[in-house]
Amino acid sequence: MTTSNDDLNRSLGRLEGDVTAMKDRMDRLEKAIVAGMEELKNALREVQADVAEIKAREDQRRGAWRVLVGISTVIGAAVSAAVTYLFGKFG
Repeated sequence: MTTSNDDLNRSLGRLEGDVTAMKDRMDRLEKAIVAGMEELKNALREVQADVAEIKAREDQRRGAWRVLVGISTVIGAAVSAAVTYLFGKFG
């Protein structure tokens, strides 16, 4: 049994169809990957923005804590001085 031109043409046609189908699948896969990467990029940007906001709040909290400690130190020193004065005056 010999292979005829019709058989070769039919096989080449099938192969061509398979290659075209594979190309179409690869194109869809590439689009899906690109879209997924864009989504990841956007999600990463959102996370970075959230982290920056959290850092800003943490800096504000630390600043408020430092002010509170400073005020507490001044009040503690004033009370200590008042008590020392009172014990010296009446003690």
